[in-house]
Amino acid sequence: MNSLVAVENIQVLTAATAVLQGDGSGPFFQSGGTSFPSEHAAAAWSVAGVVAHEYPGPLMKIAAYGLASLVDYSRIRSRQHFPSDVFVGSIMGNLIAQNVYSRHHDPDLGGEAWTSISQMFRGEGNLTPSNMGSPYVPMDSWSIPHLIASRQWAT
Repeated sequence: MNSLVAVENIQVLTAATAVLQGDGSGPFFQSGGTSFPSEHAAAAWSVAGVVAHEYPGPLMKIAAYGLASLVDYSRIRSRQHFPSDVFVGSIMGNLIAQNVYSRHHDPDLGGEAWTSISQMFRGEGNLTPSNMGSPYVPMDSWSIPHLIASRQWAT
């Protein structure tokens, strides 16, 4: 439901025509246009994201995301949407699934935690010496003479 509400609001604002509407160029802000983003893609990816994380086995992930990908392909192949409509709908669906799952998931019932892209880049909750940077350089390193030389040159 969350993805449908979000997509409907954006469709009303953008009013983009579909591939088979008008001259096929897909302009925005046309009366009656409901092509951008794809509602089917958003719904498929939001359901797939929640199911794949609630049942985290590899077979379930392949099935859930595979079916969502088939929905995307079918929307483009049947010329109901432009690829950009489907791509944006898929991204929206996945982000909405992440939000819904993260807010409502009970870790005591199983499933897996959903780590967001920003958490991966920031390394939240996963700080180890192997993924942290350090300015430390051992004194017997080959780079010490180069560091000293560059420091003298800069002064």
